[in-house]
Amino acid sequence: MKLTFLLLATIALAVNAGLHSAPQLSNGWQQGELLSLDETPVTFVVSLRDNADTVAQIKEIALEVSDPTSNKYGNYLSSSELAAMTAPSNEALETVSTWLLAHDITSFVIKGSRVEVVTNHQLARDLFQTRFQSIFNREHNQVVVRAGDYTLPEDVEAVTAAVFGLHGLPLPPRENAASSAPADVTPAVLTKTYNIGGVAPKSSTKNSQAVAEFQGQYMSNKDLSDFFKKYITNYTVGTDDTVSKYVGDQDKQEGQTEASLDIQYMMGVSPGRFCSSVCLSCSYSRSSSRFRRSVFRSEVRVLAMEFDGLLR
Repeated sequence: MKLTFLLLATIALAVNAGLHSAPQLSNGWQQGELLSLDETPVTFVVSLRDNADTVAQIKEIALEVSDPTSNKYGNYLSSSELAAMTAPSNEALETVSTWLLAHDITSFVIKGSRVEVVTNHQLARDLFQTRFQSIFNREHNQVVVRAGDYTLPEDVEAVTAAVFGLHGLPLPPRENAASSAPADVTPAVLTKTYNIGGVAPKSSTKNSQAVAEFQGQYMSNKDLSDFFKKYITNYTVGTDDTVSKYVGDQDKQEGQTEASLDIQYMMGVSPGRFCSSVCLSCSYSRSSSRFRRSVFRSEVRVLAMEFDGLLR
């Protein structure tokens, strides 16, 4: 009796080793009818597991190349080197490929650790041992097709991190925001909001800053001067509102949006700093070592960089 119970328990664990239950529905989503979609197309992605030792090695490399005291400082991995290190094993790829082919699924592409699959619902249903049904949200007038609980074979489960495309739900549709005037954010507003005070920048070669610009962006001296005239008080015209040195690409004086905002606000919140800004422009997006050499040659004490709207 005891032996029979252990045997049944072992079989149950083996069968359910790769069982993935459908998440509970919320936020107005409800189950609809079970569907027999058969030949209608479906896409999904099998994401393979990362090797834990490789992940630890990459973290160690990242810390070393970012540490100025390390002899590996600045020796960043190239995209191809990183791709080679994180590539899944041939065994893992073979396991997933064999599983797909055994279910007559031949349309799939391997991209790094992702296996992107295009098939139909009938084959996907048999592959995952699942059923597809409609899911609807009356509030947002949305209807999608989603899989129920699905199962992965034990060997596939062992090499799979996640399967995308079976259980996801879309975000609610975004409403068009009513047009409004832009936010009134000036250097004075920033000074008040962040309670900046008690510091008077001193004009000195030891008190300088650099503003780095990428993505083919350039600033305009005239725009910078106009910004200071409009928003800044107690500054020295021709000194505090002037870029004293350009390092990198030749300045083109085009006054583009990101570059203008970057340098105007970075300089505007600290007027009076000697050698106010060193402008390093777009060429460094592809050459981090060249960028660092230019920054160090400029002897700046503060470096401010902006990426996708975030100050670093």
